Amino acid sequence: MQFHSYPEYISIQDYQKNVETYKAHLKNIDEVLGLFSMGSISDPGLSDIDLIVVTKNMVSHGVTLSPFGLNLDRRLFVHDVFVLNLNLANHFNYIFYPTNIKPIFVKSGILIEFQPLHSISEELKLIYLIELGKMRLDQLCAISHLQQCNVRKLITRVSSIVHSLNIADALAIKIPDNVHAYKDRILSLRDNWTKNQGASIQHVDKIFEDGLKSWCRIMEAASDRLDQIDGIVRNEKTVNRKFMNIHFSDQNRCSLVKDKRGCCQQVLLPKNIYYHYEGYKRPGIGKYRHEQKKRLSLIRAHRRFLNKTGLTFSMSGNPGIPVNRKEKVNILIKGLKNFISSYT
Repeated sequence: MQFHSYPEYISIQDYQKNVETYKAHLKNIDEVLGLFSMGSISDPGLSDIDLIVVTKNMVSHGVTLSPFGLNLDRRLFVHDVFVLNLNLANHFNYIFYPTNIKPIFVKSGILIEFQPLHSISEELKLIYLIELGKMRLDQLCAISHLQQCNVRKLITRVSSIVHSLNIADALAIKIPDNVHAYKDRILSLRDNWTKNQGASIQHVDKIFEDGLKSWCRIMEAASDRLDQIDGIVRNEKTVNRKFMNIHFSDQNRCSLVKDKRGCCQQVLLPKNIYYHYEGYKRPGIGKYRHEQKKRLSLIRAHRRFLNKTGLTFSMSGNPGIPVNRKEKVNILIKGLKNFISSYT
């Protein structure tokens, strides 16, 4: 695998300057009600800027909320901002995983509250544990298939294992010790890199491979907990080995299908995880199904808001399945491209 785009040290002052510039831009826009930061900038140069913009319920077409069109340092904005209206802001925890959200500015008279992780339901925590795990496995598998690895993005993505283990701890789910050891290794790497203002990052291939293995173990632990959820009817005859372009194992183990070069071609999720994704497509009973239904409904409402106002560049929630016809078509095209590339 070829590794490129190693992180470069960037001063915390540069981060602050860019946030202030973006903040000044938003304050001139009448529809914007508030700006929030998400996560933390603990390792300047490795960390990116995660922002949430809250707007009025309707936004005029042509309003520029994306930082990409402004004179800002693109190294600090790895992805776009998350834009949502005031009605949806109070349900943000159903749309996107909430982590360390802090206000940068809020217009006078506006009340915007984001719920912290500990306040969301046990069922929603498990939903996020499964969907964050699948997202990371898909990303890492895609990197393996392409044989190209952006080191900075890799370190940023595998660092999110901290979030997954925080959710697992909140659910009292037992995760293997080697996964916790991997988390400690990533945190130590980041800490050492920051203290030395850009120390050389070694053994990237090992970080990558162990990341794949660690999220496989997390998915297996989540699968075991899903087996204890009430209201989910399990029937071995209904388990479809391929459902909504998601592949499942014959047993309750997470495994990776590799080609002759050792590249990850496909992720096989534990069999029980099927019942999680089935819940987005078929009716069910119990609080878990209710939380899934509410999450999907709010993600759809958010995407309708983005499309109606022309803010399609914004980040949006992702349940791991297509939520409209356009996404289904995109998944089919992506699958066809992967099929063709595997024979060329």
